Amino acid sequence: MSKLVHLQGMGDYPGIPAGELKPGMVMVWNYGGLERTTGEIQLSKTGKTLTVETEYRDYDGTIKPHVRKFKTTRLVVVTKQKF
Repeated sequence: MSKLVHLQGMGDYPGIPAGELKPGMVMVWNYGGLERTTGEIQLSKTGKTLTVETEYRDYDGTIKPHVRKFKTTRLVVVTKQKF
């Protein structure tokens, strides 16, 4: 059974642990924000956290790079929707 993540303005969706993220996956955030994983996903020395290079579409339509840090156990919602 998958665990659910409550996204504000959208409802409950199944999530996966951040440790299972792969390049090219599209994550969904509150109110339908989308962010695609790009480049490297680096695991920390202890294996408890990871650093993910991402990109998102800003309000003016430009694509901007971003770096996120997650605990490997944090649940994130992933979609097959195009970015």
